[in-house]
Amino acid sequence: MLGRERAEVVRLANLVDLGLLRGQRPAPGIAGLRQMLAAHLRDEIKHPARRLTAAEGVAISGLLDDLHAAILPLETVLGSDQIDAGLLANALWSSFEALSLGATLHGRREMADWAGQMAGLAGEGHRFAPFGLDGVLSALMTGFEVRNREERRRDVYIWGQIEARLMSPDLMILGGLNEDKWPGAADPGPWLSRGMRMAAGLEPPERMQGLAAHDFAQALGNGKVIVSYADRVGSSPALPSRLVQRLDAFVGADATRAMEARGAVWIETARRVDTVEAIAKIHAPTPNPPAAIRPRKLSVTEVETLMRSPYDLYAKYVLRLRPLDVLGDDPDARERGTIVHAIFGRFVQEGHDPVAEDAFERLMLIAAEEFGGLDTIGERRDIWLRRFATAAHQFLDFERGRATNVRKRHAEISGRWGLKLAEPFHITGTADRIDVLADGSLVILDFKTGSPPHQPACAALRLRNCRSKR
Repeated sequence: MLGRERAEVVRLANLVDLGLLRGQRPAPGIAGLRQMLAAHLRDEIKHPARRLTAAEGVAISGLLDDLHAAILPLETVLGSDQIDAGLLANALWSSFEALSLGATLHGRREMADWAGQMAGLAGEGHRFAPFGLDGVLSALMTGFEVRNREERRRDVYIWGQIEARLMSPDLMILGGLNEDKWPGAADPGPWLSRGMRMAAGLEPPERMQGLAAHDFAQALGNGKVIVSYADRVGSSPALPSRLVQRLDAFVGADATRAMEARGAVWIETARRVDTVEAIAKIHAPTPNPPAAIRPRKLSVTEVETLMRSPYDLYAKYVLRLRPLDVLGDDPDARERGTIVHAIFGRFVQEGHDPVAEDAFERLMLIAAEEFGGLDTIGERRDIWLRRFATAAHQFLDFERGRATNVRKRHAEISGRWGLKLAEPFHITGTADRIDVLADGSLVILDFKTGSPPHQPACAALRLRNCRSKR
């Protein structure tokens, strides 16, 4: 692909996925990926799934250049208000050739034939808008089939009931002979009852059961036949088809037992495929990593995680496992909360006075900048901004009501507490706000954009003591 080995393309695609897409929202098109790559290499991307090196950035840039050159003919055609079928075919063929350079693909000859026929339609009125292009291409490609020409096995075939009627194999296996499967239930459908179907001259639903019985009888005419059905379907017991039951009744108990004995050989053979010599007992995991690779610091919230689920921290710090963000996932409430925290933090860090007459306007200007990165969900962003305007009024009312008692405000204050252990260890944390009051006391504020914790949860906090030093 694009003149590169498949392994190299896969490697670069993984780098693009982890470095530019996971947790990020680049602008549309190749230009958006280039902008994201440049920002990544300038170390402007927060918490990428993978940090790219300069050499990897050069390789990705080369791939994007080649990819843009390959799809440029198609991009040019799709930029028109009305697309000509012949020009579209030529552009598709050119892009296909550039993308598949150095690759062996099935369907190249059929694609060339289709493009040649479409090119002959240029200027003959076959024009359409770029919207719904998939449906247009489906219509234009009607009649062109790509068949798999690879050599296939000639000794095993999977047939439907009609195909099986026409063939005489050495061994015929009839599968799925369960009640209501073969034959299926006589269902007249949701629109007409059985009587209405008969009155309208339509075939009764039982006719399909008769045809299924005829297929079964035809298949039994082969030299060797295996009749199979399932004991369970899903989690429920299953019954053999009425056709199997009637066959058993027809041939008699002795013949039925003889057939079951011959079938038991095949069942045992199938079971041996999954048989293991011994099952090793698996003990519960007891990770005990060496002290040298254990974390030397934890955040305040991670202390609770350590007490509740230490394996989470083992996976994070020792195994270095991180969950990947969903590709192309829309911003959620958590991200909205992060943005709101950033707005209130900037308002204080930039020294704005909540009592000033223009405090609301300044706060909304900061909000517009912070929410500005959500262009891909413009409608939801506008709703969030309107909701934030209400929260902004409440925030300023709260600040003005206590302004005379606040000497100084501090936002996003980080700190750490060193424990007296054999090895250095620190507890770290960041407070949304710490205000110094007029009497010298401190107030710690924590902003919540979701539902506040319930009273029992607040009472169950594991914070035993809180000390401050100024």
